[in-house]
Amino acid sequence: MHREELLESLKRRRLDPRVLAAVADVPREAFVPPNLADRAYEDDGTLVPRSQEGAVIHDADEIARRTVRMVREGVIDSRNGVAIPIVADTVLLHGDTPSAVELSRRVRSELENAGVTIEPLTADSLRR
Repeated sequence: MHREELLESLKRRRLDPRVLAAVADVPREAFVPPNLADRAYEDDGTLVPRSQEGAVIHDADEIARRTVRMVREGVIDSRNGVAIPIVADTVLLHGDTPSAVELSRRVRSELENAGVTIEPLTADSLRR
């Protein structure tokens, strides 16, 4: 999803014009955390609270599928199936689970199989 599409999506939510101006002017990475591949989302794009069942996704197939879709198509599905538009230039996996290393290898492999180039974050890449 391009920045213009994201702005249009946010305008439909009738946000404060100052918020829209910030999204238009400030590099996204300055105020939005990486997309969490192994967390469930509400229909409004917020994370499902960890206190609720299903907030953390453990199925490697599901995490890999969601990650590829979020990067390639610019969408992540809420827990109710609503397609939420996002800009996924970074992805975060929790490292505090027993299968974190194996999962990260799997996600990377699926992203590369989908034609995604994996690059390290640098100061220059954050300015794009």
